[in-house]
Amino acid sequence: MGWNILYAFFHCVLAVIYQSYWFFTMFVYYAILGLMRGITLRGRNNILKYCGIGMLGLSVVVVCLIYLSITEVRNKTYHLIVILAIAVYTFCLIIHAVIEMIRAHRSENDQIISLRNISFISAIGSVLSLERSMLGTFGNATSSFTAKMEAGTGGTAFVLIVITAILTLAKARKKAQ
Repeated sequence: MGWNILYAFFHCVLAVIYQSYWFFTMFVYYAILGLMRGITLRGRNNILKYCGIGMLGLSVVVVCLIYLSITEVRNKTYHLIVILAIAVYTFCLIIHAVIEMIRAHRSENDQIISLRNISFISAIGSVLSLERSMLGTFGNATSSFTAKMEAGTGGTAFVLIVITAILTLAKARKKAQ
């Protein structure tokens, strides 16, 4: 949870430095994830319900990210250290999400299920951020291919988040009965 909050503030600082709505939106994404992790770790009742609702909130943030990808004429070029920090964090999150998926494969514990789902959703957001940053820095960010690629990746992320939210809420409802 600490790394999540630290990474959220990293995006907030980048939003100020680069005057970027994209990084500010990513800050909101990671702040919501941090809140979801906090709720999960506190072990309250209805963890799955709160986690599912939080994921639906994240899907709205992803829609904002897709909108920014489509409407911004050009991605900004970022310093190599920023790109490396995003890349390292993304790859660590992907590895962590895979480990959580394996660990929680057949678990019935609400906290473990929620943490698994949060790790998965966190990795999705990091991939979006890495793609956008790398295309702006190393690619031709003004091309229509780049816009289509970002919209396609964002759309896929949106669908995955909504499906995960629906499955989480369905599991919460089933457990409540």
